[in-house]
Amino acid sequence: MQSKKIRLLIFGSGFIAENFIQHFSGLYGPEFSVKVLYHRHKIKTNYPFLEQIPFNIENLSAILDDFTPHFAMCVHGNSFVSSSINVRESMENNVLKTMSFLETLSRSGARKYLRKILVVGSASEYGKYYHDPIKEDFPLHATSLYGLSKICLFNASMYYFERGLPIVHVRQFNTVGPRQREVFVLPSFCKQIAETEKGIKPPSITVGDLNQERDFIDIRDTCRAYSLLLESGENGNVYNVASGKYISIRELLNRLLTQSKHKNKVKIIENPQLLTQENSLSNRLHADISKIQNLGFSLKYTLKDTIESTLEFWRGHV
Repeated sequence: MQSKKIRLLIFGSGFIAENFIQHFSGLYGPEFSVKVLYHRHKIKTNYPFLEQIPFNIENLSAILDDFTPHFAMCVHGNSFVSSSINVRESMENNVLKTMSFLETLSRSGARKYLRKILVVGSASEYGKYYHDPIKEDFPLHATSLYGLSKICLFNASMYYFERGLPIVHVRQFNTVGPRQREVFVLPSFCKQIAETEKGIKPPSITVGDLNQERDFIDIRDTCRAYSLLLESGENGNVYNVASGKYISIRELLNRLLTQSKHKNKVKIIENPQLLTQENSLSNRLHADISKIQNLGFSLKYTLKDTIESTLEFWRGHV
């Protein structure tokens, strides 16, 4: 007899997946079980009702028949825009593997027990610079290979929705917080500050384009948004997940420096190699979040909360 626990199947094992498991386990405790299909790296967690399985499309049907998940999340891919420079690799990681996953779901009996599938896309699908907050019905305009791959993922989402899968597509803006890889801007700054405080490196921070403006959301609020979408998101719809506010990278750095023990001594070193043409085409990414707010979503964490918790994490991990 199948367990009555809430059962979640996650395709992908990165930053969002790890935090969402922690969030969901906090909500449901032992009434929640999860399987993660990973490509290269396992999630680091001690949650007892988690099973991690290397992704193999040949075994997926058997996993589905055995587990019969209530919910599925597709978070597989390489979310670091600057590293998506190879066409074949970018499309394989960000689109084709997820399409294979969805195709298997579509051909299986999963529709009988799956209540919702979240497919996580990106704000890079919008790409182009807009003065106004970006709504879900704005035109899609890739300004990077990564953005192009995510537009393809969105089209795949809608294709499989038309095929009968209960899909909700997320356009995720910059989600940040502790344990995020240091290749991303906030953890990169935090790690460098922590290293200067401990004397590991001289009091300096290497930066890219400080004029970029981004909409940052705390990973804990991202997880709360995903829970809400699994519960109340309308199938076949797209939802921005963001804070609805934007800040320049320069201002983000200035706020971080006020938290540094060496705030008046840190040298800023600009690295031209970190400046890309893609960034210049999408100088500002700022979300309109009224659609998810209409479902009852509101922020719990401020950017100040996020900065402090991320900096404290790196102070303990350098």
